Amino acid sequence: MPSSTAGNFATSRSPSKLEESTGTGWSPIKPSVRALVAGFRARSKNGTSVPETPRGFIVEPQQSFINECLMLILAFKRNKEKWFITELQDILAEVEGDLRYRSPPVNRALRLFAEGEEELSAEMASDVVDEMQDDALAIGFGLTSGDLHENVILRCQTAMSFAGSKVGGPYRIFRNLFDLRSPIAAIRPRPDGDLEEELEGPVSSLRSGQFYKGSDDGDDGPIDLFQNTCLVLSQEGATSFQFYRHSPPLGPPPPLGPRRSFNNIFVDVEPAPKEQDRATAYLPTFVPGSWPADGNCYFRVGAFFENEGPDRTGVLRHDAFPDFDIREYSSLAEYRAGPPGADSYFQQSKILYAPGYENSSIDVDPHFRGFDPSGQPSAGDDLRLVRPGPAAGYGVKLNQAPVNPPILDPGAPINGSPDMGCFPHDGRRLEVGVDGLMTFP
Repeated sequence: MPSSTAGNFATSRSPSKLEESTGTGWSPIKPSVRALVAGFRARSKNGTSVPETPRGFIVEPQQSFINECLMLILAFKRNKEKWFITELQDILAEVEGDLRYRSPPVNRALRLFAEGEEELSAEMASDVVDEMQDDALAIGFGLTSGDLHENVILRCQTAMSFAGSKVGGPYRIFRNLFDLRSPIAAIRPRPDGDLEEELEGPVSSLRSGQFYKGSDDGDDGPIDLFQNTCLVLSQEGATSFQFYRHSPPLGPPPPLGPRRSFNNIFVDVEPAPKEQDRATAYLPTFVPGSWPADGNCYFRVGAFFENEGPDRTGVLRHDAFPDFDIREYSSLAEYRAGPPGADSYFQQSKILYAPGYENSSIDVDPHFRGFDPSGQPSAGDDLRLVRPGPAAGYGVKLNQAPVNPPILDPGAPINGSPDMGCFPHDGRRLEVGVDGLMTFP
């Protein structure tokens, strides 16, 4: 296929007679057109050249395919030279052969998008989503089951949405990088004061994306969320990561299975103090069956309040249900210590998950190779782990008890415990996009 370049073209000359004769003229807003017609001889595939006459037409060897076709058509329309049509046919034949015999891209999401399937039950891997003013993964709308792994999700409104009407599963979401710290333009810029009364305050066109949006009834299907690195900034609501927000209260388990969270890194960034602070994540509630969370890292960066009393902010939170009031825990140590006996949330969770919810989890800096102390995204970010470090080699082994049923992680080390987060223990980068041409970091 003819290659495409973006060249810089001189502007300090007048249109040539040849340009005037072909009707292209001189237009400062069409630099590609200026370069297509010049006072030289045109190439041809058989080695001959087109005479330089007032009716001639010049094609540069590295112009874009679209411009080449367009200029050939315009030249034929004006001059009726057969050579222009012959050249156009040769170019189109090259393109057809290139598209027909080129191996298809490995990018699964691109092919699914192009094929336009209504019901998706597929593996989605090695994709990248960036600057999307909507849900990046609208799982509850069309994807009925599948593995979503080794993707990079950047600026978007919601990283994962299960808010649609199609409940399915099982879903395995693993080895993904979710970095939502950079805002998106969610609202068009408006005059000063516009919408302030309606929204009770100044309105910014920039919004920070949220990590998870569940269905209203909490019935999102069985989900295993493991080995992901997740970063958010300036969140609203009771917690920053709401994966367990809609987990059901005490009672019979939902018919479609559990929601589990293992070996993830959750980074919660707050650049400025807010009137109402928030916890970082919900604890799972007590549901018969397997609904545990363990081996995770919760890292809070920035201007979080440390209030005293029942309204103080914390790393983890649970809502009210029988025998327990709403409570936030400022640290994992406080959560695990808890009050004695039946009043201890951690001790009660051992009935359902032998070690106890978040038994092996940590709430310290995981020690990334590159990370700005402010938590803000920077050019030096490298979210792979430093070895040794608090999150390197301290994940939960997912293929054995007490994880039941076990979880198969293709990226787990053969020996020893896995790292926390999305990057494999050997430090390989994530290669995403069409044919893996984009790397992170």
